[in-house]
Amino acid sequence: MEERLSWKITREELRKIYRTFDKLTGTVEPSYRVLHFFYRDGLTLFATDGVAKLEFLASEMPSFDGIYSIPLNDLKVVLQGQRNEQITFEFSGKNVNIFTESEFLQVRNAQRSDFPFHVSNGFEDICRVFLTSFQESLDFASVVLEEPENAGFVIFDNAMYVVGISHNVGCVAKVGNTELDRLFLGEVPYVTARHLVKSLSEIQEQNRLTIGFNGDEISLTCGRFAYHVMLEPSLPRSTTRLLKLISSVNGEEMDLRELLATLKKAYTFHPRGVVRIMRARGSPDRWQVSMQIATGLYVSKIRSLGELDGVLITEVHRLRSAMMRLGNSARISHVGGSMVLSAGDKHLFLAIR
Repeated sequence: MEERLSWKITREELRKIYRTFDKLTGTVEPSYRVLHFFYRDGLTLFATDGVAKLEFLASEMPSFDGIYSIPLNDLKVVLQGQRNEQITFEFSGKNVNIFTESEFLQVRNAQRSDFPFHVSNGFEDICRVFLTSFQESLDFASVVLEEPENAGFVIFDNAMYVVGISHNVGCVAKVGNTELDRLFLGEVPYVTARHLVKSLSEIQEQNRLTIGFNGDEISLTCGRFAYHVMLEPSLPRSTTRLLKLISSVNGEEMDLRELLATLKKAYTFHPRGVVRIMRARGSPDRWQVSMQIATGLYVSKIRSLGELDGVLITEVHRLRSAMMRLGNSARISHVGGSMVLSAGDKHLFLAIR
């Protein structure tokens, strides 16, 4: 008689798991929007965006061969309904039967014998941090990027950092401390960085994240969730220079709200425009924020946030997004030809021309 393996879960728990995988796989490549089921120390769920992989140890289960694959969009059928209702996944032959007391969904020919992905292992722990600290650091560093740019991971002076550099803007965020002095890790594509930010935000029950490295990938382990992210053996240009400058950051705390409000208006005027910030002529205590496009001009004068010998030129959407993640105030320093806005362990470098 054919053995039938089953997994039972409430709809509420399935929704949480679904959202985590849904955010990781994204929407750019439909072929990645598949949830795989295989045996690894129990029933394990798996998905990838092509660079980052996510595993979730679902439950104990007798071992089985091969792998079952279900399109994520098919699971939407059973996500609607009473949140505490039990949903059963039954793995039978080549099919997966998904049912409740009143509904039945069968995914046919879902089994295959070979794994369409590499199962990662051999990680050595680097550091242990709060999940929110890592997620917010990666969010800050990658928000100024676009395709095909990359976010970098590096260990420098016994601390792990995430770095994003683009178009006169550099974002550096400290993730946490480590016993390692210096270690070159690597970088990940902008799209994968944003997938990780969104997926990690769905994990609410666990507050600690263990970060590991196996020479090619970093691992992010949080409870029963484990991310494995392939790294390119390179780093954004100027990474080391910016990290060395952090020790010189010691500026005065300034209120950023007026500048941020002006940037939001400039963004409304033209979301992809270039903004220029300089001292206002004849008004040493004022800054001028301006944006000129083919069809118009926007100019605003705001209270000065300190000395500015030169011009800050950058795309408004990058600067606005980074400053929104700094908060209402920041320490402002001038080091190495840049203005640096620092809030906690986040540092925004703006090149002065």
